[in-house]
Amino acid sequence: MREIPATSHGDRMRHIRFITLSVIYFYLLSFPFAAGADTVVLKNGKRIETSLAWEEGGLIKCRRFGAVVGYPKENVERVESSGVPDVSGESSDPNFEKPEISSEDEEDLFEITSVYDGDTITAEKYSRKIKIRLMGIDAPESVRGTMPSQPYSEASQKYLEDTVLNKRVRLKFYGKDRYGRSLAEVFLGEKNVNLELVSAGLAEVYRGKMERDFDPSAYREAESQAKSGHKGMWVWEKYYISPREWRRMDH
Repeated sequence: MREIPATSHGDRMRHIRFITLSVIYFYLLSFPFAAGADTVVLKNGKRIETSLAWEEGGLIKCRRFGAVVGYPKENVERVESSGVPDVSGESSDPNFEKPEISSEDEEDLFEITSVYDGDTITAEKYSRKIKIRLMGIDAPESVRGTMPSQPYSEASQKYLEDTVLNKRVRLKFYGKDRYGRSLAEVFLGEKNVNLELVSAGLAEVYRGKMERDFDPSAYREAESQAKSGHKGMWVWEKYYISPREWRRMDH
């Protein structure tokens, strides 16, 4: 029978030391320190307890559950140091620059990866891409078949690109349209991008059937003001053609 060499006392001690240090390391990464810790306070009220928070690449980063997590600066209200809540409402770290306030949590955000026209975009989250049709609005038409592009279609698309392309936004979903696109309102910080397009005269209120739980009243008011101010496409006045009618002219 083959003889198995006995493990030396030194080898056993090194093995035990390795296991002990591994357990301690995992514990320190997984749980915040009770003292000298930081707390990242998000605008939505969520408090992230961590051992250390720091700013890097436009993000407020911290360590949670063994991984580094980043929150956009615009979503962070303040960072509290030393594990003691700062009742003054300011960061207890004098070197920490308080970011602009926003209501989004990092987990709610989608990145806009492409803009097709003034009311259609692609959003991405966790490597999943979703084609979005902006809810409640209808932007001037781009080239369709034999029909040329509608006046202000390029301006509408450029406005949307400048506003949301490669940025993280919050989406409020309203189901899907007949083409399988998700219907959504797009929010960049506190700004309702759909509504902004209407206010700028670069989209009208959608004239077809809308989802039952969507309230278009603010959109109708914005359109009325854009018309009276001759903004964007409303400068055409009586020569204006609705995108809905423009599409029908192509059939």
